[in-house]
Amino acid sequence: MASFHYGIDCEDEKKAKKLWQFIARLEIAQDGLDWTDERVSVVAGQALLTELESHARANTGDLRVEVWPAGMEYDDAEASADLEVHAFKGKPGRAIASGPARFKAYAGSEANHQAFQAWLQDGRLQGLEILDQWTPQVQGGSWGVEFRCDAQAFDKAVSQEWLARGVVVEKLRR
Repeated sequence: MASFHYGIDCEDEKKAKKLWQFIARLEIAQDGLDWTDERVSVVAGQALLTELESHARANTGDLRVEVWPAGMEYDDAEASADLEVHAFKGKPGRAIASGPARFKAYAGSEANHQAFQAWLQDGRLQGLEILDQWTPQVQGGSWGVEFRCDAQAFDKAVSQEWLARGVVVEKLRR
């Protein structure tokens, strides 16, 4: 039976570890099972491809799988078109609630506050409504704004981006 190198990219390290554990439990011939950061690699037969597709469908997180003949270097496989790339979609994760949500944003400097205010008002956020604004004299040392917008429009990634720029944004309970 032919063997192949598999290079499997996961969305994050936690999902890669879970995939590594899944492959280790499979009762198929394999060699060199390894996991580094978001990537799992192994040499196994073609049956692994079907198992990977099933694993992706049963779990959240997509997989990108590179497959090339065992005994061939990756670069050689890529150059000779012996490298196959497969993409398997995972089941959707928990959906982000849509609809209006309230947020508060705190900035440690007036410049950060002004940058955030300009970003808020540039038209990207659906249903934006500014509810309140304050300065350090009013709210103990920080500039801030309370606003309402669509919850999906202001997701965790946007919140993390602004945190890196010195603005803390928190979602308020209804």
